[in-house]
Amino acid sequence: MVLPMPRPHKHPKIGIYYIRQKTPVDLLAVFGKKEAGWSLKTKDPEEAKVRNIEAVRKQGMIWAALRKRPEPL
Repeated sequence: MVLPMPRPHKHPKIGIYYIRQKTPVDLLAVFGKKEAGWSLKTKDPEEAKVRNIEAVRKQGMIWAALRKRPEPL
Protein backbone atom coordinates (compact mmCIF):
# COMPACT_ATOMS: atom_id res chain seq x y z
CA MET A 1 0.00 0.00 0.00
CA VAL A 2 1.36 3.37 -1.00
CA LEU A 3 0.69 6.28 1.33
CA PRO A 4 0.10 9.68 -0.27
CA MET A 5 2.74 12.34 0.37
CA PRO A 6 1.64 14.57 3.23
CA ARG A 7 0.95 18.22 2.45
CA PRO A 8 1.32 21.14 4.82
CA HIS A 9 -1.96 22.11 6.47
CA LYS A 10 -2.74 25.64 7.60
CA HIS A 11 -4.15 26.09 11.10
CA PRO A 12 -7.53 27.80 10.57
CA LYS A 13 -7.22 30.33 13.39
CA ILE A 14 -3.54 31.25 13.63
CA GLY A 15 -2.40 30.57 10.05
CA ILE A 16 0.73 28.55 10.86
CA TYR A 17 1.40 25.51 8.68
CA TYR A 18 1.63 22.01 10.14
CA ILE A 19 2.53 18.59 8.82
CA ARG A 20 0.58 15.45 9.71
CA GLN A 21 1.51 11.98 8.50
CA LYS A 22 -0.23 8.67 9.15
CA THR A 23 1.84 5.98 10.84
CA PRO A 24 2.49 2.97 8.59
CA VAL A 25 0.42 -0.05 9.67
CA ASP A 26 3.49 -2.18 10.44
CA LEU A 27 4.75 0.46 12.91
CA LEU A 28 1.54 1.23 14.82
CA ALA A 29 2.47 -1.02 17.74
CA VAL A 30 6.05 0.31 17.90
CA PHE A 31 5.29 4.03 17.41
CA GLY A 32 2.17 4.04 19.59
CA LYS A 33 0.31 6.79 17.71
CA LYS A 34 -1.89 6.74 14.62
CA GLU A 35 -0.18 9.79 13.17
CA ALA A 36 2.85 11.99 13.57
CA GLY A 37 2.66 15.75 13.26
CA TRP A 38 4.37 18.99 14.16
CA SER A 39 4.54 22.68 13.27
CA LEU A 40 6.49 23.92 10.27
CA LYS A 41 6.81 27.26 12.11
CA THR A 42 5.87 29.47 9.18
CA LYS A 43 2.86 31.33 7.81
CA ASP A 44 4.33 31.63 4.30
CA PRO A 45 2.91 28.97 1.92
CA GLU A 46 6.06 28.79 -0.23
CA GLU A 47 8.30 28.35 2.82
CA ALA A 48 5.89 25.71 4.14
CA LYS A 49 6.33 23.69 0.94
CA VAL A 50 10.12 23.77 1.32
CA ARG A 51 10.00 22.86 5.02
CA ASN A 52 7.46 20.12 4.27
CA ILE A 53 9.95 18.31 2.03
CA GLU A 54 12.55 18.27 4.80
CA ALA A 55 9.98 17.20 7.40
CA VAL A 56 8.82 14.27 5.25
CA ARG A 57 12.45 13.21 4.77
CA LYS A 58 13.10 13.32 8.52
CA GLN A 59 9.93 11.35 9.27
CA GLY A 60 10.96 8.76 6.69
CA MET A 61 14.26 8.36 8.52
CA ILE A 62 12.35 7.81 11.78
CA TRP A 63 10.18 5.13 10.15
CA ALA A 64 13.30 3.42 8.76
CA ALA A 65 15.01 3.47 12.17
CA LEU A 66 11.96 1.94 13.83
CA ARG A 67 11.86 -0.82 11.20
CA LYS A 68 15.56 -1.64 11.77
CA ARG A 69 15.18 -2.11 15.52
CA PRO A 70 16.79 -5.29 16.82
CA GLU A 71 14.64 -8.40 16.98
CA PRO A 72 14.19 -10.00 20.43
CA LEU A 73 16.07 -13.24 21.03
